[in-house]
Parts: sequence; structure tokens; C-alpha cells
Amino acid sequence: MNFPAILSLAITSTIAGHSLVRRIRPGFNSVLALIDVGFPVGALLVSQLGRSYGWLSLHCFAGTVAFAFFCELYIFIFTLVIGSVSAAILLDTTSPEKIANSSQPPTDTMLRKRLNALRHIGVIASLGSSYYLTQRGRLLVSSARLLRRFFSHDRPV
Repeated sequence: MNFPAILSLAITSTIAGHSLVRRIRPGFNSVLALIDVGFPVGALLVSQLGRSYGWLSLHCFAGTVAFAFFCELYIFIFTLVIGSVSAAILLDTTSPEKIANSSQPPTDTMLRKRLNALRHIGVIASLGSSYYLTQRGRLLVSSARLLRRFFSHDRPV
């Protein structure tokens, strides 16, 4: 097997294994689930690359670093999906179009700053004290919902 195929197989196996673990054990910590799958797959990857190209070869080093980078990126993406304040604000809407409808603006400084930032980047628009999703915001919400389903996060969206 050549280098790109070995690396691709390791990455694909890690994604599939993580997805399987999350579906079998829905309440299990997402990061630990990836570690449970990624560590043995990474060990097999390093072993295969070491045997094929030599333990101190550039291929072995590059494959190990690329796999570690992928795992970090993957952890970043799925923790971003569950942990983002902005995503939580957008996904916790009572209706798909309306984010907040109160006669008073939010008094929480963090929430007010986050809503202003979302409005500034064009994800929401305000009309008086109400906030509405823009087309860009609807696209963001549908993407976040898709990612949450893919990563099998417990909270329904």
C-alpha cells in the first residue's frame, strides 16, 4: 500500500469508528470516544509506515504528524459544534426565523456582545429589540444541525 492510501485509510477508519462509538454509546464523551478509536488506529498507522518506509523515515514522521493534525482538527470541529456560544444562540431559537422577541434588549453583557457580533457578520438582523436570522444565518443553522447529527450530539436540534 502506498503512503496516501495508508493515511487515508487511517483517517477514514477513525471517522467511521468515532461515529460508531458515538451511536453505540450516545452519552459517552466525544473527545474520549475519538481517543479510544484514534489511539489504536494511530498506533497501527505508525506501525505500518515504520515497517513499510523505515521507523526514522520522512514518510513515517509525516504520516504521524498528518494523522495527529487531522485528529486535532476533527476534535476542534466537533467541540466547536457543541460548545460555541453563537451556535447555541442560533440553535436554541423558538422558531427558525426569530431569535429573540422581547420588549427589553438583553441585559447580559456577554449575550449582548455575542448578538452584536452575530449582527455585525450578517448572521442575524435586528428590528427594534427583536433579532431575526438572515439567509446566511439560516445556512449556518442548517450546517450546524447537520454537523450535530453527524457527530451524534445528544441535544436535539
